[in-house]
Amino acid sequence: MTETVKCKKSFHIFGDNMKTRIGLCKGRHDIIDAEETVQEFIFNESIESPHDFDYLYRQAHQRLEKILSDESMVGVAEIHLFVTGLTSALVSTLQAYRDYPFAPQLILRHFDRDTATYSHQPWERKLSDESDCGACSS
Repeated sequence: MTETVKCKKSFHIFGDNMKTRIGLCKGRHDIIDAEETVQEFIFNESIESPHDFDYLYRQAHQRLEKILSDESMVGVAEIHLFVTGLTSALVSTLQAYRDYPFAPQLILRHFDRDTATYSHQPWERKLSDESDCGACSS
């Protein structure tokens, strides 16, 4: 049985899996997926210095910390990150995401002009998905 739950934070339940949708840069494009408008973003403000990589990393890290520590994230299996914006912002976000090895699986979403939908690109596998992460072996 598949059930969908909609709320202001764009969390959805599909069977036993829950996911959340987050955009990279607010204001770049309207992001609509499965008839839902994405409301949460990693970068909520315009990026003034796209080559200030340390700043971008710190901003992404702080935003991810806030998102991942929210109690509504309990049980979320996937974060769908809609890649809109600057390459340097995406790279900084991916670097910051690595600091959270037990965060939900990250799925990058890219707009496909031919189908007017978003394709899925899974990011690296998280430690929590590994049956033997190496640290648990005897």
